Amino acid sequence: MLRFIILLMLTTRLSAFLLDNNTPHYLSVSRYLEDQTHISHELEKIRSHQELTINLLTTQLKDKVKDMEKHILEHFSENDTCKNNDDLEQIIKDLKENNTRLAKHFEDIEVKYENLNDQTTVLRHSLQKLLQLSTIQQLQTLGSLQNKVQSIDSFVLSIRNREQARDQDFMALYNMTLQSQVKIYNDSTKLQK
Repeated sequence: MLRFIILLMLTTRLSAFLLDNNTPHYLSVSRYLEDQTHISHELEKIRSHQELTINLLTTQLKDKVKDMEKHILEHFSENDTCKNNDDLEQIIKDLKENNTRLAKHFEDIEVKYENLNDQTTVLRHSLQKLLQLSTIQQLQTLGSLQNKVQSIDSFVLSIRNREQARDQDFMALYNMTLQSQVKIYNDSTKLQK
């Protein structure tokens, strides 16, 4: 019962994680959970931003391709009967320019995506380090608590041993007192006779 009370008292006072063995700075559990929630929230924001960007760019590319197809069909329908070489060359030139512009735009999107992916990876590593740190600190705290409980147990055992020795000394003194009283009584009765 005494162990339970002591363990309860120690547990209620411990509500933080030791950040560094050399300095007495602690990270509170609430701060740790708040940081973990913040990192998860940031990851979700980055992921949703990536999806929105990719969806928007995909839609824009589809619209551009449709516009180009529509433009080509309109251009062909206008001059369906008399196409000359210069018109076709201009169309090819326009298509090449559009293709170059779209390829450059696509490369920019890929670079942005890689940057966002790198940020996501860094945030994941940070979260893993925080989780490992909390696990290690919890184990260290548990080990120190076990050591304290063992030292308290040994202290209580030594106190019990001292108490038993005192009880034995008291019993010996009590027995000696009784024997002395009996002897005095016997001696006094012999003297009276």
